[in-house]
Amino acid sequence: IYIYDDRNDSFSPFLSRKDSSGPFQDAVIDKNGIIWIGTGKGLLRYDPGQARYIGLPDNLNEICRSLIFTRMTGERLIFLSNDDICLVYDTLDGSIRDLSADLDGKTFRCAETDSAGNIWIGCEYGIYVYDRDWKVTAHFEQSPDNPNGLNNSPVYCIFRDKDENMWAGTYFGGANYFLSGSDQFRHWSAG
Repeated sequence: IYIYDDRNDSFSPFLSRKDSSGPFQDAVIDKNGIIWIGTGKGLLRYDPGQARYIGLPDNLNEICRSLIFTRMTGERLIFLSNDDICLVYDTLDGSIRDLSADLDGKTFRCAETDSAGNIWIGCEYGIYVYDRDWKVTAHFEQSPDNPNGLNNSPVYCIFRDKDENMWAGTYFGGANYFLSGSDQFRHWSAG
């Protein structure tokens, strides 16, 4: 992991791992300054204040051996998945929520929260939106009958911009832009 220095327009090494944990794939810093690092073989935690890796909480230790860290959202939720399982870990209270039943066979890919705290989960079959009580409130997918919907269902990344709009990157359809306060997408096709 490298740190970018915008004053000098340069990168400097920050963290490396030379063991069997696999390559780093993603990293985020939680509310307490702990760095959560997703690797090809599970999840790592690094405490920059102590300059060392720290163990995972007991309830995550075994689970994370077969899951890939995906994303942290809302400064406290960590999404873990593989092709069959989708879990949400709350770094503040240590709880784990299994969303696999709702996303059964849908191959989870990404997650992000919107400005209202709803969780948008992207998978092979579109986007599922969960409210704070973990109830599905919306499902967006490609439909020839809806020109204002997603233009392609496999969603591989979701991003919330500074104006609280949601962006979804799809496998074949390019970028889809969800206008905050509406129920419509705009599309920028690939190419």
